[in-house]
Amino acid sequence: MASGRRDVNLEAEQAVLGSLLADPACFDLVADVFRPEVFGDAAHREIAVEIQGLIAAGTPPDPVLVLRRLQARKLEIPPEVVFDLARSIGVTANVRH
Repeated sequence: MASGRRDVNLEAEQAVLGSLLADPACFDLVADVFRPEVFGDAAHREIAVEIQGLIAAGTPPDPVLVLRRLQARKLEIPPEVVFDLARSIGVTANVRH
């Protein structure tokens, strides 16, 4: 870490975001540690921002809402990135790990 570069665990980031998109109730399991700024992948960080914003507003996040919010901010994150996160998760029970 001497270079200042943070190691990114893309699979872990995908699992957390995918779990939240597939089952928003999972947020209760990670609420105390969920911080968008800890996501190393820029697209994942922005998706996390939108998920957190929707949850704070009392709206369950889903891929369509997240994508619309990203597009409203003029972020060029391909739609398949968001939808693949939601589709790729098999089990949400381990989101905390």
